[in-house]
Amino acid sequence: MFKRLSTQTKTFIFVTVVVFSFTAILIRSFDVFLEHQHRFMHTRSYQHINIFYNYVLNEYQLSTERMVRRLQSPDTLEAFATHNRHRLYELTFPIWDSFKQDEHHSNVIHYHLPNGNSFLRMHEPDKYDDNISALRVALRHIHQHQEPIVGFEKGVYALAYRTFTPLFYDNRYIGAVEFGTRPDYILDRFQKSYDLQGMIFVQKDALNLYQEQDIAPLSIGNYTLQFSNLSKHDDLIHQLQTIHYGFDNIYGLEIKDKIYNLYSFDMKDFQNVAIAKIIIIEDVTMIYNNIDEHLQLMHFVINLMRILILVIVYFGFRRMMRELKKHKQPLQ
Repeated sequence: MFKRLSTQTKTFIFVTVVVFSFTAILIRSFDVFLEHQHRFMHTRSYQHINIFYNYVLNEYQLSTERMVRRLQSPDTLEAFATHNRHRLYELTFPIWDSFKQDEHHSNVIHYHLPNGNSFLRMHEPDKYDDNISALRVALRHIHQHQEPIVGFEKGVYALAYRTFTPLFYDNRYIGAVEFGTRPDYILDRFQKSYDLQGMIFVQKDALNLYQEQDIAPLSIGNYTLQFSNLSKHDDLIHQLQTIHYGFDNIYGLEIKDKIYNLYSFDMKDFQNVAIAKIIIIEDVTMIYNNIDEHLQLMHFVINLMRILILVIVYFGFRRMMRELKKHKQPLQ
């Protein structure tokens, strides 16, 4: 049947196949390019958020180091070494008061004796002499090794970011001072700096796990939600309960007409062991909508080019054939 077709028709079919094949390859190449750009964009966002996450932690460490230098005055060390609790409280109070006023949700300055007993809690000065080292691995470590340590720790009631500094008087180890802050200050920093919200999940085996009263309990695998500031993404919390979310570093989630990227990071203790997870959430709906609009426009333009090329080829070839016949030139 194909042999019976005229040369004009055969040529037009050939050109049509070539045009459609070329434009199909062009569209597919553009789609692959966009997919690559999506992955690159997600990876870059993850890296940027990870850098800021570590910056916030380092910023807090520098803040506590400045506080520790102020605490290591001769009078303060002497009061601690001689177990003068009232004097130690008076000397530490101005530092503790300024510590509470910063933006880190800082509220704990705690002195620990070498035997594991609590000597002075600035936030609870009437509670002391209880031994909590059996429940606090970090305390046992600093008393044994007498070196500074820092990291997240599951306390008796809550997860906290803690720094421990050994204190010495007359070249004698007299104990350690602990600075602690609630980890949701990290969520506040992300919201203030980038308008990003998030959640913090803690391992279920945390002792007497404290939970905020204004958020519904949510467990994912071996982790339980402890802190959240998702005022704009309530549907997302419920969606996570229905999917097998595994705290992937980068996870895309579509809910109704919204598209989110979830970026997950480990929150590690002083031994570099992950004991909690922080999830930062980015609403990428507008970005995806803009990409889809450009993609649809590109498809429209390419399809229009297909039609125009075929129309030009069809009428151009017909005119050429008429001219050939007119001059009676044989078609080779």
